[in-house]
Amino acid sequence: NMPGYGDFAGLFPGRSVLQEDPCRWNTNWLWGFFNGSTYDYSCGGHPEQKVVPYVNARDQYISNQIWSPWIPVTGSGSNWELRFDLYRALPFNAVVFYVWYVRSMTGGCAGEWGSNNMTWQIGNSRDWIRYAIHIGHWVDPSASHFQVALGVMDLCRTYCGVWGDGLCHGHGPLFDNVEVYRMEPRGPSWQVRDLDLFQDNFSADGTITGTARADGAIDILPGSSAGILPGDSVSVTVSDGLHGLDFHIPGDPASGPAAYCYVSVDGPNGSTTGAPLVDDARYSAVGTQMIDGRTWTQIQMDSSWTASGQVVADDYNIDLNDNLFVPGDTVWFFFGARSAPPSNLWTYYAKPVPTSTGETDDLVEAAAKTDEFTILPAAGRRRGGDILYVDGMNFRGAQPFFDWAFDYLGLLDEVDRFDIRGPSSAEGNHPGGRVVDVQQQLAGVYQKIIYNTGNLMTAFGDGSGAPDKSDDTGMLLEFLDNLENTGGVYLNGDDAAYEWEGTFTSASASQLRSTFMNFSVESWDHAQYVGVSPLAVGEATGMFVDGLGPDTMTVYGGCPWLKDFDILSPQGASTVQMKFHGGGAAKNAVLSQITANSRGKNVGFVLSGFSFHEIRDHAPGGYPARAEHLYRIITWLGNLVDTPVGSDDGVGYVYALDQNYPNPFNPTTTIHYSIAGAGHVSLRVYNVAGQLVRTLVDEVQTPDAVQAAVWDGRDGAGREVSSGVYFYKLSAKGFTETKKMILLK
Repeated sequence: NMPGYGDFAGLFPGRSVLQEDPCRWNTNWLWGFFNGSTYDYSCGGHPEQKVVPYVNARDQYISNQIWSPWIPVTGSGSNWELRFDLYRALPFNAVVFYVWYVRSMTGGCAGEWGSNNMTWQIGNSRDWIRYAIHIGHWVDPSASHFQVALGVMDLCRTYCGVWGDGLCHGHGPLFDNVEVYRMEPRGPSWQVRDLDLFQDNFSADGTITGTARADGAIDILPGSSAGILPGDSVSVTVSDGLHGLDFHIPGDPASGPAAYCYVSVDGPNGSTTGAPLVDDARYSAVGTQMIDGRTWTQIQMDSSWTASGQVVADDYNIDLNDNLFVPGDTVWFFFGARSAPPSNLWTYYAKPVPTSTGETDDLVEAAAKTDEFTILPAAGRRRGGDILYVDGMNFRGAQPFFDWAFDYLGLLDEVDRFDIRGPSSAEGNHPGGRVVDVQQQLAGVYQKIIYNTGNLMTAFGDGSGAPDKSDDTGMLLEFLDNLENTGGVYLNGDDAAYEWEGTFTSASASQLRSTFMNFSVESWDHAQYVGVSPLAVGEATGMFVDGLGPDTMTVYGGCPWLKDFDILSPQGASTVQMKFHGGGAAKNAVLSQITANSRGKNVGFVLSGFSFHEIRDHAPGGYPARAEHLYRIITWLGNLVDTPVGSDDGVGYVYALDQNYPNPFNPTTTIHYSIAGAGHVSLRVYNVAGQLVRTLVDEVQTPDAVQAAVWDGRDGAGREVSSGVYFYKLSAKGFTETKKMILLK
């Protein structure tokens, strides 16, 4: 028998391994998967570096892991977290992934390896990053030992010709500093994937009045299938390894799990509560709760089942009514679960953000940071707006930059947003995979589409499955060709143009490029020409020079990892609108093109080699660069927008709510906050039950550097309140934030 293919793991001294992360160099010993490999990184410009080997002569592909020793289970707590450093040299074209697994030893027997079945592909990044993954679901509560594995997998057999050609392997992944933490629980622990939750949608009949399905983001058809079939329900994993999850009626297994989805609706169905929200007897609306002035329906979830009829441990699902929601409805939701006695602890899962996992033990906080999905067209269109913003960086931090700029321009309430959940997961849930009739649901409603892919390469698709089955290029092509008035598209992202040119193979991608935005990519990595964080300056005769002067800004490409902005070349009718400047060089950063569509209307396309959220001010004073840049683009595309708002000296203000001081306090405390635009402002204090205690501010205010409100520990009737935890919430023109404070007598 010949040795099995794939035994290439080894420890290497960091000083001997190529690392192209300028923010960090690991000189420690690290794990790699090129020990004994006969291949090098010539294709990446480094023939001195050995790489993960390619397919061998017998059509075998590497699937190699490093396994930890069996680790004794010690300490206490049911929350487990696997942490490790990962060097992400995993270009899409190579179709090489990293993987992780966990297994337990119970009664002297090793169990099966478990994971969430997700392998990770990062893209062109060449940097170190620290990962933390919850693994409690895969550690048996009765285990005496456990084991973790990290590895590499070449998926060319599945994805070559779909996501890449597999012809240029690098030496990633590299691993170091692998740790497992065990922590005491606060109650049920959550494992939630963004792509398993509800996805924004359009009416199923292709109109702007029909009902829309409340489907999940995930595509349940295999990647090899050309079709897209969204999952009908959404699911979460929640468990308490110490006490287990309680039953809905304590002590009564027949009553089902104490796992719930809380739902509230704004829009045409805003008054809907209770049973109409679900259309399946598996799910019960068990009651309503008033939290912070909003009514929530508490719906009991059901255990998930396999196709063969087996219960999936710790996995619970919910399906909302597929014949209820209509355009304009925004459905807010979060999850909650209760541990079994004697713990009886509640925890909740709300909306994750870059600085939070979304998990909390506070009901009011969960309701304040809730997630949502929207049926489009929505409230922005009803208020007279004609912009659709596509967020291809969902929960990764781009949206606040857009929201702030929209608000600065007075447009925040007039913009509809389509969130792509799990944008790096290629689940066919982009707008091109959900809109039914482009002419009615897009071109007949919106005049401008702002499509942001951030620093990802999978947030934009061409319908060919490379890398996503959503035909976003076909959607934009049909949208532009059917506009009846001035309008267009602003596509921005660090790798959007690079992916479009280098990966897309469909007819729609080619036609969109040749008809409405003719370009080529000179380089996918700007840094070698103009430095890491170059200036971007508008061309003298373009859209970025007008009465406000030339549009100039810094495009931030620095640490904690370096970005790779596209350098663009105009072709055909496209023109250069903005250039990168740095190191004595000037390279094209933004292109535009005006084209007459089939209806005889001139429509525009703006293509940016960098994501909008990377924009930074290059100098003090003046209008904020981000707002000015967006102002120039959308006015060029036909929006009638007032000059960016702000004080006469150009100072821009932001919405912010500070922590009260002192905290804890007795008897008074001061709360500082700021607002970015004139409008109605409220600042209210609530108790832990969500009941209003005191209104501190309730008036129209104009921006100022810092506002202050003092609470003297009394309710609205002037009575002293008792010691305890209280919450204060600031609401102002689309902005809300809640913080906790403690009155201690």
